[in-house]
Amino acid sequence: MLCPFFISAIHDLNIAAAYCDKIYVLKDGVLEGYGTPEEVLTPELIRRIYKVEAEIVYDSRGVEIMILFYFRLLKALSQGIFL
Repeated sequence: MLCPFFISAIHDLNIAAAYCDKIYVLKDGVLEGYGTPEEVLTPELIRRIYKVEAEIVYDSRGVEIMILFYFRLLKALSQGIFL
């Protein structure tokens, strides 16, 4: 029996986290991360790749992850402004 698989380019990290078993993170053609969404989608990786602050939260069952992005916070910190 064949095990079907799909390769897709998904730029919405919350969609990728919800539907992908494994995630490859590429930047400028270089593999920056590979693994399950929980292993790969960390605040540190998101900051390094996308230059935004993020928080990873779980649903009330502790199963589904959701990524919250903080664009204004990173901009303020980069300008020396503390909220």
